[in-house]
Amino acid sequence: MTGTSTRTYPLVFRTIFRVLLAVVLLAILLYFVQFDQIRTAFQQARSEYITAAAGLLIFNLGLQILKWRYLLHSSGFPFPWTNITQSFFFGVTVGTLTPGQLGELGGRGFHLSSGTPEKIIGLTIFDKLQMLGIMITGGAISLAILLNLPPSILLLVIIGSIIILLALILPPYVALLLQKTGLGDLRNKWVVGFLSVLSSIKNPRTISVTLALTLLFYTTIWLQLHFLLNAFSPVSLSDSFLGFASMMLAKSALPITFADLGTRELGLVFFLSLRSVPEATAFNSGILLFAINILVPSLIGLMFIPRSFSLKPTP
Repeated sequence: MTGTSTRTYPLVFRTIFRVLLAVVLLAILLYFVQFDQIRTAFQQARSEYITAAAGLLIFNLGLQILKWRYLLHSSGFPFPWTNITQSFFFGVTVGTLTPGQLGELGGRGFHLSSGTPEKIIGLTIFDKLQMLGIMITGGAISLAILLNLPPSILLLVIIGSIIILLALILPPYVALLLQKTGLGDLRNKWVVGFLSVLSSIKNPRTISVTLALTLLFYTTIWLQLHFLLNAFSPVSLSDSFLGFASMMLAKSALPITFADLGTRELGLVFFLSLRSVPEATAFNSGILLFAINILVPSLIGLMFIPRSFSLKPTP
């Protein structure tokens, strides 16, 4: 018992550290973005735009659950809608407590009884990698435009983006490449399960459907942010996308805080300032985006905590 308790301390300390880091980043932002500006912006906000962004949460969550169900069923795991929905929401809740939502990888499996849990985790990783690939592609191009990089650098970014897109539509070849790098020699069941999942996703329909759902999910988040930005001040679709795509890439590259709180807002304030968007507009939009897309689903997920769930590592 003592040994188990001792091992839980680093987890608790890391969680506390990430929460404190998020608070520090928000405090820094509040230092540069005057509180009066934030309050005034909220007082003058257009409620219909905030309502529209909140309403899109239904599509946001629906697309993710639909994709998760499609991945499971196409991989030979015909779980019912109830278990899949509970699995998704509980995964979101656990993921919120970890940087980069890594906890979601294991959290989704608690409501899905399977003799091969490593494959469930492998499918979750594949789900996340598709989103990461799109975020890298959109973010890299947006950063190149925002920072006005030379044409030669922009060309390299485009070539890199094409390579990433090819990897997204050719998962078996990615698995083969990873195996040749030595990853396939590892006997860890989670690594083996992940490579097995990548190798098994060969059906063009499965790849195209899941990629399309991921693009729709990515677009939905962008539209939510666009509505939130315009609730405070007029922002064009092109400017909102450049700020959104760059922020999504930045927070994924720096998953250091609780639920990415602070890095999301800091990224939006910085990148949108390059397009002359008021700092208070960017900050308020980031906070509301967190509340709608992270906080609300996480609270829903609390209703699906399994009785056997524990944050303590297995002895």
